[in-house]
Amino acid sequence: MAATLISVDEYLNTSTSPDCEYVRGVIKYRPVAELDHAAWQAALLHCFGDRSSAWNIAPTPHSASR
Repeated sequence: MAATLISVDEYLNTSTSPDCEYVRGVIKYRPVAELDHAAWQAALLHCFGDRSSAWNIAPTPHSASR
């Protein structure tokens, strides 16, 4: 089955859920984060948060989709 190609303008004016990306005229769905990944991220944030005063840091969750 051939994918339907769309223009960049059409992609930029389209709202998709979940978030998608534009690859050579085709909209590709991004994989959704897995629970295991979120659990590890939360555990690390908690661990660094407990030591933030001693280590003089300010840990925050960060999204990779900039």
